Amino acid sequence: MSLINHKLQEKGLVYCTTPNFNSLLRNFEKNKFMMIAYPEHISFYTKHSIKYLGMKNNFKSLKIKTTGLDLGRMITSIKSNKNEDKSTYRKRDFGDVSDNVRQIANSNILVSFVKVIINYFLSIFGKGDTLKIYWVKK
Repeated sequence: MSLINHKLQEKGLVYCTTPNFNSLLRNFEKNKFMMIAYPEHISFYTKHSIKYLGMKNNFKSLKIKTTGLDLGRMITSIKSNKNEDKSTYRKRDFGDVSDNVRQIANSNILVSFVKVIINYFLSIFGKGDTLKIYWVKK
């Protein structure tokens, strides 16, 4: 943060994304939550904590929202939680489902609209997979 603060001019804009520790998916995956991984993501952030981090480093939060829900991972997580054998939870299990959902959403206007509505509510309740942060240097 100090490097960004040093390089950025006053009233300069910062946009960044990071996994949301309060995501709906983390509630389903529990200890299998894979969004926090060394070396890319080693800290846990929520809307509240990222706002505090910005404030402590001389940034004003313009907007902080959460978006995204990986349905493939969620479906696989639900199946895995019902299954006695926890080893069935693998990336390839949810990758195909996620790709299929994306293809359907991109080719169908109604599904695309539903996706926008879901993202709207995920952001209101702070439960999306990704935090999108817009800061301005004070």
